[in-house]
Amino acid sequence: MKRAALGVAGCVLAGAVLAPYGVMLLTALKPDAELRTTPPRLLPLSWRPGNFLEVLADPGFSDWLRVSLVVAAALGIVNVLMILVAVAVYLRTVQWREAEA
Repeated sequence: MKRAALGVAGCVLAGAVLAPYGVMLLTALKPDAELRTTPPRLLPLSWRPGNFLEVLADPGFSDWLRVSLVVAAALGIVNVLMILVAVAVYLRTVQWREAEA
């Protein structure tokens, strides 16, 4: 019973994490006119997979992608450096305590 509950909890958590991506995908497949309807609808009335081709054909897309990748890489490097500093401080503290003992 406990194992089944954990499986259900994992599925619920996965659904909660993935739901925003599903909403983004469904929104990306809508035509412009459907984006501003009231009340909003989750599923598009008419599907527009060509929206993705329009974005890829946009001349500014490569610049936007490059900037996003540079920012993501820079943040990744900063995070790794911060973790390395924290690990170095921890290891130095442990070695200092062992030397005193």
